[in-house]
Amino acid sequence: MLHVMDRRAADNKYLHRDFHVTNDLGVTYIAEKYGPEGVDEYLRTFADGFYGPLTEKIKAEGLAAMEAHIKEIYEIEEASDALAVTYIGEKGGKEEFSIALSYCPAVRFMRAHGHVPSPYYRLLTETVDDEIAKNAGYGFEMLSYDEETGAASYRFFTKGE
Repeated sequence: MLHVMDRRAADNKYLHRDFHVTNDLGVTYIAEKYGPEGVDEYLRTFADGFYGPLTEKIKAEGLAAMEAHIKEIYEIEEASDALAVTYIGEKGGKEEFSIALSYCPAVRFMRAHGHVPSPYYRLLTETVDDEIAKNAGYGFEMLSYDEETGAASYRFFTKGE
C-alpha cells in the first residue's frame, strides 16, 4: 500500500540553532581579516538594516517594544526559563529595561555540539543591541557577560540617566 505524505516547511518547528555557529564563525573571520573595527562596522551595518523595523517600533512604542521582541526570541529559542526581565517606566518618560540571562541558549547549543564560542560572540548581543538602542534614541549597557555560559545582564535606558 502506497502512502503519500504532504509536508511543507511551515509544518516543521523552526529552530535555527546552527545559525549561531555560522554567525560566530563569520564574526571571527571578520575579526581576523579586518580587526575589531571590522566586526563593529559589520554588526552595526547589520543592525541598521535587519533591525530597522524594530528600531522604528521602539521609537513609536518605547522600550516595551524591545522587551516584547526579546521575550519572543527566547520563546522561539525554547529558553524562556533563562530570561528575567525588569521594565521600569512609561513611553515618553524615563524608561529602563533590564535583562538578566542565566544562560544563553545559543552558547549552550554551540558548546553541546563541540563549538567553543569565540571572544567576539558576545558582540552579537552587545554591539547589535547598542546600535538598535542608539538608533531608537536610547542607551544600552552590557553589565556582565560570562564567556562559558553566555549568562549576561544588560540594560536599555533613556539617555541622560
